[in-house]
Amino acid sequence: MKIEEVFVERISLLREYDAVSQIEGVGWLAVGDFNTIKNGSEKQGVRAPFLTQMQELQDVMDNCYFEKIEGVGASFTWTNKRQGSQC
Repeated sequence: MKIEEVFVERISLLREYDAVSQIEGVGWLAVGDFNTIKNGSEKQGVRAPFLTQMQELQDVMDNCYFEKIEGVGASFTWTNKRQGSQC
C-alpha cells in the first residue's frame, strides 16, 4: 500500500469517527492505535512530525470528546525488539 493510500484511509476513518460522534443517544467506544501522534513529544527520531496529521487527530479527538488513556509497557508500539530505555 502506498503512503498516499494509507493517509487517505486514515483521514476517512477519522471522519467516520467524527460522523458517529454526532449521533445523539448512542454510546460508543473507540480503542486502538491511530498510527499517528497527537503532539511532537510522542515522537523520537530525526524527522520532524507531520503537523497536518497531528492537527487532524487533535481535531477529531476534540470533536469526538476522545480521551487519551495512558498505556502500560513500552512507550512506543514499534520497538524493533529493543528493550530498556531505548523503547
